[in-house]
Amino acid sequence: MNPRLKEGNVMSKELDWEKIKERKVLISILCVLGCIVLGVSIIQGIQKVQNNHSDDILRLHVRANSDLKEDQEMKYHVRDWIINYLQPAKDQINSQEQFIDFLNINKNTIEKDLHQYLKKRNVNKEAYVNIKTKEFPTRRYRGEVIPGGEYEALEVVIGEGNGSNWWCVLFPPLCYVDLTVAGDSQKDDTKQEKPEVKFVVVDWLFDLLS
Repeated sequence: MNPRLKEGNVMSKELDWEKIKERKVLISILCVLGCIVLGVSIIQGIQKVQNNHSDDILRLHVRANSDLKEDQEMKYHVRDWIINYLQPAKDQINSQEQFIDFLNINKNTIEKDLHQYLKKRNVNKEAYVNIKTKEFPTRRYRGEVIPGGEYEALEVVIGEGNGSNWWCVLFPPLCYVDLTVAGDSQKDDTKQEKPEVKFVVVDWLFDLLS
């Protein structure tokens, strides 16, 4: 092989490697900045909840039909569906009051679409959507104590609604950073559970860099 060609190939590989390293550094920086912005948003939302500004908070409460495995699995499917369903509206809403107004106006449509979703999944159960003031016990949310008391809530009831339920803070939009509290049992509302925090986008970026 021509020595010059060989040298050119080596230089080309070195340049490609430098570009890869630069891209990884850039993605790392963007990832860190994204985590900072996300972290600030979460902290502000949790502080608002912790300070018990109930007039500023809207909770999502999904009640399963029963504690049977299939009913509990359906609870999480409905949770994901309702959060994704409300995503476009959430981006246009700036207050709890606006969110409640939107839900009251669109309640029947949401309920109808939820019925269609359950039908597609071959679930022969009714589902009900209510916007109401509910009493919630003291809970821990990402290590912080959220005072018990009355909160406005979007309640989604599947079937009899007798199973262990699930909740998150719909506004401020903590549900949308996938910060969840699981295992809020209707049968034992004094039970406190550890929160599960999962940042899907961050996990994806770290996988890309590895």
